[in-house]
Amino acid sequence: MLALMNEDADWYRNEDTERFKRIQELAKKIETASTRQFSSHISKERFEAYQRMGLQFKEIAEEFHITTTALQQWRKDNGYPIYNKNNKK
Repeated sequence: MLALMNEDADWYRNEDTERFKRIQELAKKIETASTRQFSSHISKERFEAYQRMGLQFKEIAEEFHITTTALQQWRKDNGYPIYNKNNKK
């Protein structure tokens, strides 16, 4: 992916190119692999303990040393409801 990005410094400016599409595809694969790797060390017990302690979502992600995106994916995979600004319950 880095090689593709280095070949053209302006690769991100044209979304219709094969280079752009390939870089985006590789980025998704990396993100998916990263999420799987991190989710293996997150336990429901620890997650729920952090929630009971009153930690915010971002703080919980920091405790697990993962991104909020990875934590959100873990929540989806483990049946926790996902809330967003337009869908508060």
